[in-house]
Amino acid sequence: MAIAADVMRIILMMDRAGLGELAGELYGVLAQGRIIGTSDGSTTELHAESSEQFPAPEQETDDTAYEDAEQIRVTIDFLRTRLVEPVKRLDEAEQIVALLTESKSPVGIYLVDTETGKDTELFSEAARKAAYRLDHLLDPLAQALLRAE
Repeated sequence: MAIAADVMRIILMMDRAGLGELAGELYGVLAQGRIIGTSDGSTTELHAESSEQFPAPEQETDDTAYEDAEQIRVTIDFLRTRLVEPVKRLDEAEQIVALLTESKSPVGIYLVDTETGKDTELFSEAARKAAYRLDHLLDPLAQALLRAE
């Protein structure tokens, strides 16, 4: 299956920016295409993200290539899910903890190494800002790419 030129540029940019593993994962998602389940004479789109929708071992499936416009949508959704949503969910969790503990100052959630006792921040302030900036760029990027086609 061919990857759209604009999407391939995004994948190469991710690789050059040190996100090669994530770029490879995106490439794999796009190369696999949509998984179509065919059972009982009906056809439904299945998603690996949901075990309820993922095909049962006995279910017949067919991989269908994404059209170029669909590749852009899948790429934007992938970037948002992998790079933006984790930061937003952590921010929400910290806000909930602050409310539950009735804290008047911000609450941070950290990973703690059980052997050394050293704590590690999940996302630096710079990473958080970058994720929110990326979130604001993704929709305009998708619209620009779709107009260019």
